[in-house]
Amino acid sequence: MVSFVLFSWRVPIWSAVKASYLLGLSLPYGVFLARAVEGLSQRGPGWWRPFPATAVALVAAAAGVTGLVGVVQPRRADAPATGAVRFHFGEYADASRIYGRLIAGARYKAGWLENLAAVKLLDGQPDRARSLYARAVETGLPDPYRRGRHAVAMALDGDLAAAILEFDAALAEERLPELLANRGAVRAQLGDLGGAELDLRAALAISAEIVPGWRNLVRVLEAEGRVAESPDVRERAARAACSGPRGYPYGIGTGEVLEWGIGRRWLLLWSEDGLQPAEQSFYREMCRSLRSELAAARIGGAAP
Repeated sequence: MVSFVLFSWRVPIWSAVKASYLLGLSLPYGVFLARAVEGLSQRGPGWWRPFPATAVALVAAAAGVTGLVGVVQPRRADAPATGAVRFHFGEYADASRIYGRLIAGARYKAGWLENLAAVKLLDGQPDRARSLYARAVETGLPDPYRRGRHAVAMALDGDLAAAILEFDAALAEERLPELLANRGAVRAQLGDLGGAELDLRAALAISAEIVPGWRNLVRVLEAEGRVAESPDVRERAARAACSGPRGYPYGIGTGEVLEWGIGRRWLLLWSEDGLQPAEQSFYREMCRSLRSELAAARIGGAAP
């Protein structure tokens, strides 16, 4: 039972449901088998009585041996969705191995290239992520979201000017709020606070649920010396952060963790330390942390 609970914690809920279903079937079967062995052992001559239990033990041993992966059974490759689970739990080496195999065997590689790029991005390899996203842009169908992900990797790799150009090209295809918010973050990093504010406000006018956008707008206003305006924006940020579904579809692990779904809507956070992707830890803590910041700002009369 302990192993079953641990198994349920480590895998997506749908797999846990399947496991519980199988466990529910195995319990009555186990009772039936035990009672059957008991009944057979109480019948017949004395030499017969050990036979049913011995037969069950031999069958169990044979099943255990034939089920050994890599000894009798062939070692099966991980399912594609396993890569997303590995990614979700920070097991980047295993996720990279799975997506590398899928890339090698796929005709249409763009989706798997992007998944591997997302892994590399959170694994602290923005240069590798950038090259993978570039390959996905070249080989995949036209998609402004894809170009936006490429631009995010460029920005995190330190090539801010190229990132701006890529965001411009993607926004020329479609005016998406994620792209506007991310371009605003890059502009803020470049010191163009006025341009950053315009992009962030435009993004939030389209989609007020982009919490990193509100967070970045607070930072921009404070950097411009407009501290009196920041509490109202922080209030909007906290309201968006604490309303459900929190972070969806931007948060990693909030519905986008599927075979082709990891890192689909990266959003950049801007601060004194530079740019960084909003990871799942940000989405888990954003409601509490933004409320705390808002309370501290009210008490102190200024941003903390």
